[in-house]
Amino acid sequence: MVELAFILNVMSGYSMLGVIFLVHLVHYPSFLYVYKDQFQRFHNFHSVEITKVVLPLMAIELITSLYFSIFQWNYLWSLNLLIVLGTWAVTFFWSVREHLKLEKSFDEFSFDSLMRSNLVRTFLWFLRSVLLSYLLWERI
Repeated sequence: MVELAFILNVMSGYSMLGVIFLVHLVHYPSFLYVYKDQFQRFHNFHSVEITKVVLPLMAIELITSLYFSIFQWNYLWSLNLLIVLGTWAVTFFWSVREHLKLEKSFDEFSFDSLMRSNLVRTFLWFLRSVLLSYLLWERI
């Protein structure tokens, strides 16, 4: 059970780093190239489809990070959990708020705020990936 939880934790963390970089560098900037009369439809498609990718990975990160913080406690797993909780907080209290505004219509301020929130999430997932690399190295 411990090994499976560890593999799932590492794989979900690295996967989210890849997803967040792709979204930040390619997908969100594409919002600027969608015609205003098509933006709501495009944004709705993005929101529904990206959730199918991101939510399971984030849930796996959270569940396995909680598992290690409770059953394999040390300061590194606690730090890992804090980073995961940080990504959830930024996602649901900042990014989702901006997506709800953009769902109605595109506006530059909400888009810029979404990009800033995503930069914070990108940094958190990068930091987590560095920590996971160290934890992986320790196990090998």
